[in-house]
Amino acid sequence: MNATKVFIFDTLNQMKIDFGIVDSYFPDKGFGFVTNPLDKFQNGETFFHISAIKHSDVLIYRKLAIYEPGNLIFFWYESESSRKGTRVRRLIKKDVLTSLLNSSLYRFLLTSNYVPVLKKMWKEIEREQPIWLDELSSLFIEENELNKLKEERLELERQKVDIDEKRRIEEERLRKIMEEKRRIEEEEKTQQREAKKLEESKEAEEFELLVAEMQPKGFTTSAQVSNYIIHHRLGDKYKHISGVLRMEDDYSTWNFNGGFPPKVYAMLCERLNLGNKGTSSRVVDFTPFKDL
Repeated sequence: MNATKVFIFDTLNQMKIDFGIVDSYFPDKGFGFVTNPLDKFQNGETFFHISAIKHSDVLIYRKLAIYEPGNLIFFWYESESSRKGTRVRRLIKKDVLTSLLNSSLYRFLLTSNYVPVLKKMWKEIEREQPIWLDELSSLFIEENELNKLKEERLELERQKVDIDEKRRIEEERLRKIMEEKRRIEEEEKTQQREAKKLEESKEAEEFELLVAEMQPKGFTTSAQVSNYIIHHRLGDKYKHISGVLRMEDDYSTWNFNGGFPPKVYAMLCERLNLGNKGTSSRVVDFTPFKDL
């Protein structure tokens, strides 16, 4: 019995086959770890020592000799249990793997474990297609079925491109709508600010005109000011600072058309150097003429 047949016989009786991608390797220490992306049970990392690689696959050994983080190195291997957990015993070259797959037992075991995962990966278009996916799939999936999976992936990718483009167009449309909305809101705010400034300037102008009209009268009490305002209907004359006062006292409430709000009246009395002596009546609400 030649060496290959002995190896295959040994494999069929006791070997556990796995596919692994080098997850990390420390050249100065001579060891690293591989993970199996096809492991549906997610058993974690498997330890390997460079000596096991050197004696079973020179090509992989040379790749590890120039390994840098991010390098993609993958291989099939036989694993075994140790005191520190699962580790790589030796690598399995392609010709040996092909011979193993001719065994109905191992083909069944590997196919039942890997084919569902491989088929799923062909449909996962959200992730980049691994460069080893085609090669591994060809070992376990019939050519016609594999071609169908490739065609389905291409169609899914085309659909994704269409969906992404429609989403991009819709997002762009919504972005423009929001920009236009913000522009209109900003214009409205600017107009409101300008209108407020204009209104304030008119209010200030009317107040100064009111003061100028009252100062020559020589009033000595706020009551005289009030009587003059009422008698001459100054509220109708200075409509930007006057309005409808809602008054009340201990007995009733009433509206006073053409009155000045307490703030304006107090400012007027202050400019006329008069005390703003209150009465039993009080203002409970004020509606400017400009809001009516």
